[in-house]
Amino acid sequence: MRRLDGKVIAIAGGGAMLYTSSGAAHAGDAVRPAYAMAKSAVHALMRHVASAWGKDGVRANVIAPGVVLHPKLEAAAGPALAEWAMRLVKGTRLGVPVDIASMATLPLSDEGGYITGQVISIDGGSTMRP
Repeated sequence: MRRLDGKVIAIAGGGAMLYTSSGAAHAGDAVRPAYAMAKSAVHALMRHVASAWGKDGVRANVIAPGVVLHPKLEAAAGPALAEWAMRLVKGTRLGVPVDIASMATLPLSDEGGYITGQVISIDGGSTMRP
């Protein structure tokens, strides 16, 4: 139940919201300030939703993918992009679409029912942060 203008309204079922962002929201960048600001706004919106509607069973989280190689990107950017991105990651490979899809399923699932208000980076350790 929730009160709106003094009236009690019923919200059935709750749910999970998953926003997509980027490490640009919390890593300094010499270019693209508007992009970083927009991604920071996504984080703020997610925290607002998690706080305002959490007691109604609504969970909200953000995933922040890093560079994800896929055939279209590889064809457009060539090997230079992969070389640049490999300097950022702490592991031995770059991300692939299934990495993002696999992580996105957890906060949307019943198994992720206790996860809310979080930014989950899927970037090979590029933006390690608390």
